[in-house]
Amino acid sequence: MARRIQFTDVTLRDGQQSLAATRMATPQALRVLPLIDRAGFQALELWGGATLDSCVRFLDEDPFERLEKFRETLGGSRKIQALLRGQNLFGYQPYPDDLVIAFVKQAVASGVGILRIFDALNDFRNVQLPMIAAKAYGARVEAALSYTTSPVHTTEYFVRYAKLLEEHGADRLAIKDMSGILEPHPCRELLRGLRAAVQLPIALHTHTTAGVALLDAVIAMVEGVDSIDAAITPFAGGSSHVSAHAG
Repeated sequence: MARRIQFTDVTLRDGQQSLAATRMATPQALRVLPLIDRAGFQALELWGGATLDSCVRFLDEDPFERLEKFRETLGGSRKIQALLRGQNLFGYQPYPDDLVIAFVKQAVASGVGILRIFDALNDFRNVQLPMIAAKAYGARVEAALSYTTSPVHTTEYFVRYAKLLEEHGADRLAIKDMSGILEPHPCRELLRGLRAAVQLPIALHTHTTAGVALLDAVIAMVEGVDSIDAAITPFAGGSSHVSAHAG
C-alpha cells in the first residue's frame, strides 16, 4: 500500500509571522480559516510563537479569546496546533514550573489539541515539564529537534535526542529548521537516521529562506517523512515556507 504523506498548514501562525510580522488580526484570520480547513490539512498551526506577543502588544486582542474563536470555527480542538518554546512558553526566558503548567492547562482548555514543543538549544530539561503538562491535560505532543549546523550537531546527535523524546512520551517528532539552513544531503541523512531509530511519525518544518526547502520536502518524502509544513501561496516563500500549491 502506498504511504500517504500529510501536510500541516502554518499560514495563520508562522506564515504570517514570517512575512507580515504577525500583524494579522483575528477577524482577518477567521475570514480564511474555514477555507483552509476545507483544503484537508491534517493539522492547522494557528497559535503560539509570536502570535500571543503580537495580540497583546500590537493588536489589542486577547490571544486566548482568539484561540477560542478558532476552536469554535473548527468545531473542536483536534486539528489546532500551537508552537511552544518549551520552558520559555511564548517568550524568551524560562518561566517557573507552576506558570508553565498553568499556561499549558489553559492553552489546552481554550483549544490547543497539538503542542509542538521545542527548545532552541535542544536542552531536554526545558521541554520535559511542558511535555508532561501537555499530556496530562489531554493534548498530543509533537516534540521538535531544533536544527542547526556545527561540529556537534551531527546526525547521531539528533538521533540521540529524538530517541530521548520518544522515550519520554512524545507522540510525534518534528525537524524544526527555523533558519532554513537544512541542505538536501544532510536532510536525506537525517531522515534516514531518524527513520531507522524511532517509530514515531516525523514532520518536516523548514523555511524557504535559503531556497532549498522545496527540494528538502521532496527528499524528505522519499526518505520516509510523514508530514510537511506548508503555507498557502500569499504567505509562502521568502522567509516563510513552501507553498501548499507547489505541486
